[in-house]
Amino acid sequence: IANVFGRSLSWVQKRNDLKYSPKSKRAEIAFQEQCVVPALQRMDHTDIEQCIRIGKHGLRQEADIVSVLHGELWVTEVKIETKRGHALQTAIGQLALHYMAIREEMQIEARLCIALPSTADIDTITIERLKRHYNIMTLLVQED
Repeated sequence: IANVFGRSLSWVQKRNDLKYSPKSKRAEIAFQEQCVVPALQRMDHTDIEQCIRIGKHGLRQEADIVSVLHGELWVTEVKIETKRGHALQTAIGQLALHYMAIREEMQIEARLCIALPSTADIDTITIERLKRHYNIMTLLVQED
């Protein structure tokens, strides 16, 4: 197995250990429910729904949070880490698909947001570029 995955034997053994528990979707959902949703509520978001399927055909994706703020539809993707950029890239891709599906199906514009822990490894330049070039807001949420 180690050879197939190009990993060390200790890497395989650790993952076969019953005690091994990686940061997973469960951790992301807990952060979403316990921290992000209350933060959105404090910002006056209403009609907050979680894990909503958006789109048809190839554009069908599950949005972490869909809400309304001042009459505008918001789609928020929640990530718990940004090291090496993969989670951030995934969130941007997911938001792009949500945006296209909403425009296609509902003929309305949606506001886009990435919610991250306030301790996330993301620089202010990236946050500003996401806002300026792609109209993607970044919400840094304090963990309880």
